[in-house]
Amino acid sequence: MKRFFAILAVVCLASSASAGDAVVSIVATSDGFLVAQGERATIELADRDGQALWSTPGVDHPTKIVVADDGKRAAVLDPLNNQLRIVDLGTHTSTLVRTGETPVDAAFLGDALFVLDRDARLVERVTIGGAKAALQVPVDTIFLRAAGDRLYVYSRGDGVLVEIGTAPFATLRTATVRPHASDCIVARGNAYLLYPHDAQIARVSLASMTVEGQVNAGNMPMAIAVVSGPTALSALTFAVADPAAKRVWTIEAPQSTKAAVGHGFLAGVLGVGVFKGRASEFPTGVDRVAIAGSSSIAYDTSSGTLYRFTKKESSVLMKDVPPNAWAVSPTGVAVWAGGRLQMVK
Repeated sequence: MKRFFAILAVVCLASSASAGDAVVSIVATSDGFLVAQGERATIELADRDGQALWSTPGVDHPTKIVVADDGKRAAVLDPLNNQLRIVDLGTHTSTLVRTGETPVDAAFLGDALFVLDRDARLVERVTIGGAKAALQVPVDTIFLRAAGDRLYVYSRGDGVLVEIGTAPFATLRTATVRPHASDCIVARGNAYLLYPHDAQIARVSLASMTVEGQVNAGNMPMAIAVVSGPTALSALTFAVADPAAKRVWTIEAPQSTKAAVGHGFLAGVLGVGVFKGRASEFPTGVDRVAIAGSSSIAYDTSSGTLYRFTKKESSVLMKDVPPNAWAVSPTGVAVWAGGRLQMVK
C-alpha cells in the first residue's frame, strides 16, 4: 500500500507542478487535432501538418477534451473555474457553460452533453438549447462512461458503479464493487475496473450489474487501453501501464468460463497456442497508455516522456511533454511543442 501511495504522490506532484504553467490539451478528431490553449484561452483546430484552420474562445485551464461520436461537437473542461466550452466543429463557434464544482469528465449522448462534477457530486445534463438537469452521485465519483443510451459512473471512495438512464434522466441500478480503482473502461457489455493495490482487472457485467471475474495485471497498474476486440481465439485484449514495473503489459480481459473454454478449445483444434500476456519495458515508470490504429503510445507523467511501444519493446518519442499536450490518432501522434502543434514520426 505504501508503494502505491508513493507512486500516486509522484504523479500528483508532476501534475500540480505544471498547474502554474500554460495548460494545453489536445484531442484527435476526424478533421484534425483540436487544441485548447489555456494561456490564450482559445480552442483551435489544426490539420495533420500542424497548421491552424480556425479558432474560437476557450477556457483558462483546459484539462480534458471530449468529442461526440459524430465528430460534430466537443467539450473542453475547466475544473478550476467550474466551467466548460461546448464547441461546434461545423460552425467553429463555442458556448460557455457554468458547471457544478470541479467538472472532471463528460460524454455526449444524442443531443445532450453529460458532465460529471466530482466535488459537487453531480452528473449534469446540458442540452443544445442550454437547459440543465442534475442527478446526485456518490462521493469521489471520478469516471463517466457511455454505452448505448446509458451512462456509468464509478465512485472511487464508496466502491459503487452507478447506471444512469438518459431518457428519462434517472439513476437506474447500482453495483457494489471494490473502491480505489485507478481506471475504468466500458466495452462489449462489461465495465472493467483496474485496481493498482490488488494488481487486478475486475469485470462487471452490465446485464446483471455484478462482478463476474478478475485477472491479474502486473505489479501496480495505473491505466488501461483496449488493444483489440475479441476474436474466435482470444478475449478482449488490453494494454496496461504499470509504473512500478516500468512496463506496459498486454493482457486478455477477464471472461466468462464459457468463453474461456471456447477460446481454449478452438485454439487446440487449430493447433495454436492460447494467448499469453506480453510486456514491453521502459527506462521510466509509465502511467498512461493510448492506442489508435497502429499507434501505441505510453507516457510517464513524472518525467514528461512520451514513448512508442510494441508488445515487446519501446522507444522514446519526445521528452518534456506536458501531461495533456499530446494526442494519438490512427494517422499518428501530435504533440504541442515550441508553441505549435507538431506531428511526431
